[in-house]
Amino acid sequence: MELPFSPEYPNIQKTIDNEIWTSFVKSKCIVNADAFLSVMNQWVKDPQNVTPPILRAEIIKEDTKEFKENDYTVIKQIRRKIVSRQNRDKNIVQDVKFIKYDNGEYKVIHTPVFNDEIQSYEDFPYYFPPLKKFSYGIIPISNNINCNKSITNEISKKNDNEKDLKTTNESNEISEKNDNKKDLKTTNESNEISEKNDNKKDLKTTNESNEISEKNDNKKDLKTTNESNEISEKNDNERDLQTTNESNEISKKKNKDKKNSQSKINNNNNNIEK
Repeated sequence: MELPFSPEYPNIQKTIDNEIWTSFVKSKCIVNADAFLSVMNQWVKDPQNVTPPILRAEIIKEDTKEFKENDYTVIKQIRRKIVSRQNRDKNIVQDVKFIKYDNGEYKVIHTPVFNDEIQSYEDFPYYFPPLKKFSYGIIPISNNINCNKSITNEISKKNDNEKDLKTTNESNEISEKNDNKKDLKTTNESNEISEKNDNKKDLKTTNESNEISEKNDNKKDLKTTNESNEISEKNDNERDLQTTNESNEISKKKNKDKKNSQSKINNNNNNIEK
C-alpha cells in the first residue's frame, strides 16, 4: 500500500554521534529496508538520473565489509567522484556511508571531501548543498506509536476512499451502460422508424412507377387498339367501297345490256314494219 507524499519541514535539531543534525524534511511512507538501500545505491552510482547537471559518478573505492560502531553497523562505504556536465562546475569527491542502527533505522550519509580542487564550500558546484554532511534515512513505524497510528489511520482512510471511489465508478459505469442501452434503443427505434419511412417512400415510389408504367402500357394498348380498329375500319371501308363499285358496275352493265336489248327490239320492230 502506498501513501501520498506529504512532506513536513520540522527544522528540528538533534545530536547524533556527538554531531548536531537538523531534520529538514520528512514524510510518512511504507517501504522496507531492502528497497530503501537499493534506491540509495542507484542514486550513489548513477546520480545523473536524479540530478541532470551531473554527467556521471566515478567510483573511486567501495568497501562492503560490515563492522560495528556504537549503536549502529556500517554496511557499506563508497568514495565517488561526481563529474559535472559543464566545465564551469568543479568536480567534487564524496564519501558515502550506509548505516543500520540497532533500533531498525537506516541512514545513508554523504560527506564531501576537501582537496586541491574543492578547498571550501564556495568551490562546491551550484547543484551540491554546501553542508558538512547530509543524509537520507528511514525510521521504522514501530519506533513511533503515534506515527504508527497516524499511518494506520491514513491507510484505512485511503482504503475507504478507494472503496468509495470504486463504488462511485461502478455506479457511474452502470449508469453509463444503462444510458448507452437507452441511447442504443432510441437509435434502433429511430433507425426502424427511418427504415419504415424509407420503405413506405420506396413502396409509394414503386407504386407510382407501376401506375405510371401501367398507364403508359394502357395508353400504348389503347393506341394499338385504336390503330388496329382504324386499320380494320379502313379495310372494311375499302371492302365496302369495292363491293359498292362492283355493284355499280354490275348495275351499270345490266342497264347497258337492257338498253342494248331494247334498241335491238326496236330495230327489229322497225324492220317488220317496213
